[in-house]
Amino acid sequence: MSFGSLIVGTRNLIDLTRSTHRSHAQFYFCSSLASVLAGQASNIAERPSQDPSSSSPIGYAQSKWVTERICNLAVEQGGMKDRVKVLRIGQLCGDTETGHWNEKEGWPLMFHTAQSTGALPILVEVRCLHRVVRWINR
Repeated sequence: MSFGSLIVGTRNLIDLTRSTHRSHAQFYFCSSLASVLAGQASNIAERPSQDPSSSSPIGYAQSKWVTERICNLAVEQGGMKDRVKVLRIGQLCGDTETGHWNEKEGWPLMFHTAQSTGALPILVEVRCLHRVVRWINR
């Protein structure tokens, strides 16, 4: 299993978060839509998938599904409510050598639109988008 050590590493980080004496310690897992893209739904629900066949049939997507499931079990059974979160964020950066970024991904589409319109959308769930844009723009 090529992603096995990464999945185990995530579990170790969740355990570290659990072991902290400060209840405000949190763990955020950066997942992917690939973890649920094989499902038949026309809309992808913003909730955990219970069905492993909902992930795309490649190792990357399956490892994302497994790790999302581990995170969700930590919330459901491990007392980590509000301390473990799964974020299906899409591609966040371009190639490390060429800088090329798939322009059909969500973030590049939003930034291209912002260049054209001179405005960014107001996203309630992303309160610090202006900081993200400034960081990316460096």
